[in-house]
Amino acid sequence: MVARPQRFGLDVPKACVFCAALEETLTHFLFDCPTTNLLWSRMLKWAGEHRLIGCWKEEVAHAIK
Repeated sequence: MVARPQRFGLDVPKACVFCAALEETLTHFLFDCPTTNLLWSRMLKWAGEHRLIGCWKEEVAHAIK
């Protein structure tokens, strides 16, 4: 699957700008990147949620509870 910017001929770096992982995907950005994971954890703590960040299925299940 080609990312949206590449489909329009834009040359954008494919590596994660936060942790330099080889390829940044939405899953990496939201769940796997150590930097954004820390950010999400702090936001959850600020919101009174004391839990670890899960995967897509876990987060969707938590959201619809």
